[in-house]
This record gives sequence, structure tokens and C-alpha cells, in this order.
Amino acid sequence: MGTRAWTTILLLFTACTFSDTLEADLPSGRGLEEGSPVEALGVRVGSVQEVKLTGGQVRVRAEVDSLEDLDLRADACALAGGDPAKLVIATGGSATPLPEGNALPPCSLTDLAGGLGTAAGELLQGLGEALTGENMREAGEVMGMAARQLGEGFSEGATGGDLRGTGRSLGMAARELGEGLAEGAGVDPATGQSTP
Repeated sequence: MGTRAWTTILLLFTACTFSDTLEADLPSGRGLEEGSPVEALGVRVGSVQEVKLTGGQVRVRAEVDSLEDLDLRADACALAGGDPAKLVIATGGSATPLPEGNALPPCSLTDLAGGLGTAAGELLQGLGEALTGENMREAGEVMGMAARQLGEGFSEGATGGDLRGTGRSLGMAARELGEGLAEGAGVDPATGQSTP
């Protein structure tokens, strides 16, 4: 066997060894095609290999770098969207791993809102701890920044059209909450200076 044949065999072996396949069942492909990126937690983790209609839904097959690293849980889900189109994997937070061979179901607004509720609860807990400190101005600034990041993160994660509007509205509400907190702590939100 020549060098070229061995090189081809090595490349095929490497390609087969360092990627895993996952499938997702979605109500719509939203522009997904072969080669579209796959993202989890804002990081590209693979690419779409096939998009086909099956049983009244869209079955997406994707190759990812490592299913072990994704650590998909039983409540994991997927959604398609964005411009350019991508497949977004929500890895889930349950204690139970995703059973091997299961296709990911589509994410629902309930899935996304549940994650948002958890983040909001942690944010409010942090606020309560910060308000017991001496520096109310700093607490207001930290709360405002965290609330903005929460809203922006939700907006970025929601690739569906209706969810984008929800994310923007949440971001605006979070900004207003941060500004209100700063004012309540005796700080002008526009300047960051203490008010008399």
C-alpha cells in the first residue's frame, strides 16, 4: 500500500474517532442545511450533517466534537434559527443523563423560561446578599450589569422570532430594574454619582 492510501486511511480513522453524532427532532428546520453550525452554551461544537422531513417533523443529524463533553441531560433540547441558521443545543440541567440514542426534542418557551427563572432567582439572591453590605452604590451597579447580561443572554439564546422580542423586553425591564435599584441606593443611574 502506498503513502497516499495510508494517509487516506489515517484521515478517515481520525474523522471517525473524534466526533459523535446526535439527532434532533424539530417542528421546523428554519434554514438549516448541511454544514450549518451547531452551538451549545454559545460555543460552536459541531456541524449539521443532514436535514430531512420525517413523520411530519424535521430530523436533524449533526456531528459534534464530543457528546461526553456536552454532557446532555434528560431535559436537553434543541432549536433552529438565527441568521445564518444554526442548531442550538440547550444541554439541560436535570440530574439524569440523556439516554443514549435519544433524539433531542425541540425546546419550548417553557424550557427557556425555566432556565431564565433559575438565573433570575440567583440574581435576586445575590442582590439580597449585596444589599446587606455597606456600599449600596456598588450593589446597584452590579445589579444593573447583571440584569443587563441576563436579558442580553436570554435574547441571544432565543433564536426564534417571537422569543427575540421577549428577550429584548426582558433586557429593557432588567435595565430599568438596575436603574431603579441604583436610584433607591442614592445613586444617579446616568452618572453613577451619589445623589443628595
